[in-house]
Amino acid sequence: MEPARNKNQAGWSPREVKIKRVGAREKLKSSGLEPARNKNQAGWSPREVKIKRAGAREKLKSSGLEPARNKNQAGWSPREVKIKRAGAREEIKIKRVGAREEIKIKWAGAYEIEGQTMLVSGEGMKRVLGGLLLALSLVMSALVLNGGLGLAQVQAQTQTKSQFVPLVRESQSQMSTQVPSQMPNQGSGAEAVSAVGAGVGLDYVLAPNDRVRLMVFGEADLSGEFVIDSGGMASLPLVGEVQAAGMNLRTFQREVERRLKNGYLVDPRVSAQILNFRPIFVLGEVKMPGEHPFASGLTLLNAVAQAGGFTPLANTQRVFVRREGSPEEEELVVRSGVPVMPGDTVRIEKSAMFIYGEVRTQGEMPIPPGLTVRTAVAQAGGFGELADTQTVFVKRAGSEQEIAVPFDSGALVQSGDTLRVDKSSFFIMGEVAKTGELPMRPGLSVTNAAILAGGFTTRADSRTVFIRRAGETKEKRYRLTNDLVVQKGDTIRIPERFF
Repeated sequence: MEPARNKNQAGWSPREVKIKRVGAREKLKSSGLEPARNKNQAGWSPREVKIKRAGAREKLKSSGLEPARNKNQAGWSPREVKIKRAGAREEIKIKRVGAREEIKIKWAGAYEIEGQTMLVSGEGMKRVLGGLLLALSLVMSALVLNGGLGLAQVQAQTQTKSQFVPLVRESQSQMSTQVPSQMPNQGSGAEAVSAVGAGVGLDYVLAPNDRVRLMVFGEADLSGEFVIDSGGMASLPLVGEVQAAGMNLRTFQREVERRLKNGYLVDPRVSAQILNFRPIFVLGEVKMPGEHPFASGLTLLNAVAQAGGFTPLANTQRVFVRREGSPEEEELVVRSGVPVMPGDTVRIEKSAMFIYGEVRTQGEMPIPPGLTVRTAVAQAGGFGELADTQTVFVKRAGSEQEIAVPFDSGALVQSGDTLRVDKSSFFIMGEVAKTGELPMRPGLSVTNAAILAGGFTTRADSRTVFIRRAGETKEKRYRLTNDLVVQKGDTIRIPERFF
């Protein structure tokens, strides 16, 4: 075990001293007695000292006995100290975040119940959790009964059935509970909770054939679906028959609550919901007139669509609606958003005119907005060959008198009008190439009329003509000149020449 020698010791060269020291260090290392050396200790290079210290640190760490070291402690590099401290800091951070989240969740639950911030611990937390579990069980029961009744609605009903502990924050190190208090009453069940069909409120008036779902909270045996019979009665458990027809939902709920309080329940909470509504009736100019089911939020246009839509002759601008229970019809403009209620009768009138006479298509035709006499004739295919193109005769609905209306006057056609297009023709026979009925033209002379008929035959008397005017029974003899004009409805006969 040669003692350590310095580099300049007498009798030793620098290389011999280094070899000697390395040998001594290897002996000490193999014996396990090598002392800890610092970075600048004689006989150790900086790299050897670093490797040595790292090995010692790994042994301590694997054994679980590694002491905590500060940033400047010997044997730890700044990066190692930083990593060590970062790990500890993350553990502390995770722990604190978890605790904070637990407190936050507890406060949030307290806020939802009491409407105030709370800090809960110890026995107070047990009491709050017990109240929460009871409230949750009541909510689930109501959800099963109502098929989806909202949590906010049920909470108002469960407030009087459970006691909760209002707690206040005191300090970070101390938390305490206060004396339990009863939650305030939120009013009657009919006012606090009401589940009715979408688009139909508590003012909806009940009538026969309505199907109602009645819910008595906490009393599943008393809840169920009931149909109002033809007499307007609803037969309910315990209370028997209740006159429901004519009541709105709010009044009906209060009436059921009143009867249940009369010897059956201490504080009943009742909610009513409409399941099936009374049907509506759509009549007149629709493709499927008759009875149709009502749905919440039904509008006038929806009702017409449900009935198959308008027919081609329907008045698409105005309809008549008779509300249930009213003897009078109400005339309404067809537009979006006009509501229809259960039991309403909607009547779609015809908006058509009838046209006949000298038009290519005769019969009943629709009246679009702004239809004039001229466009009505065009809608009927136009004039026939023998039509009077100057005048159209119009008879208004409910009147027996015809009115002569000039074709180009721009007069509007009304619903129920009857239009007649008269003939404007004459009849020619005798010694012409083509006999028969021919169209009348303004200022047509008899000579030109004969030309329209193909001209005179070789045996025709070109100086004399016989004419029977419209409405007369006898014909008259006229001298054939260019000034002799044909009138509408004339019957013209060209005589034969005998010499």
